[in-house]
Amino acid sequence: MDFLRGLVKPEWESVLLVLLAMLGFRLLSDWLHVAVRKARKYSEEDATVAVYRIVGCIHHTIQVPLALYILAQPQFRQDRVGAHSAASRALLVISSGYFIHDFFHALSHLDVQGWGYVIHGIGCTAVYGISLVMGDVTRAPRFHFYGAGFMLWELSSYFLHFRWFMFKHNTSKRLQLYNGLALIASYLLCRLVWGFYLSYLFVQDSKSLDLAPAYLYMMWGANVALNSLNVFWFSLIIKKAIDTLSGRHSFGKRD
Repeated sequence: MDFLRGLVKPEWESVLLVLLAMLGFRLLSDWLHVAVRKARKYSEEDATVAVYRIVGCIHHTIQVPLALYILAQPQFRQDRVGAHSAASRALLVISSGYFIHDFFHALSHLDVQGWGYVIHGIGCTAVYGISLVMGDVTRAPRFHFYGAGFMLWELSSYFLHFRWFMFKHNTSKRLQLYNGLALIASYLLCRLVWGFYLSYLFVQDSKSLDLAPAYLYMMWGANVALNSLNVFWFSLIIKKAIDTLSGRHSFGKRD
């Protein structure tokens, strides 16, 4: 993107790239929506949910390997605050665009997605997007390690998306059981155990910096909101697992 640097300031370059990423995810969603309706004869509501989950899997498949690559680099483990690279910036750009798309999708399909996904979209956009732009404004990129680290939450999302398709298409109960166990294990390890540990490190590292209080409170507030959502959603996963095993759970549009 060297040609952009001669035309716009670095912070506006980031905004432009994020908007392009958001547009890419939106166009992909629109195309998939038409394709899914034709291929599977889904209802409008089911097509909306299916496309949301497919696009989510595409995002995670790009970003989770990229996050693992970034976390494997020695400079990020040695400097969790200031280390950055072209790869880590790309991760922030792509995920900022995705989470803005995710927010507007949830807001426009509130009856299907629910307020939890709206809050999730706002929190993730704040953490990824504002960190990216603030790093450009101050010429001191920060917290790229945490951008990659928190992306590992999405490892559990695969199994959540798979669950919807398995129930929708009545796959074998044994396969659904294995997927459910993988969902519970990955959610517990990636979102709760790893998530709380990383959040503790993030708070300790950010407190040691001379950052604007408003910026810190925004980042901490978003982190608390997202961790709270993870705990709440995990309780729903456990409840649905218990109800399913006991035969009391019926599949719904938000499962």
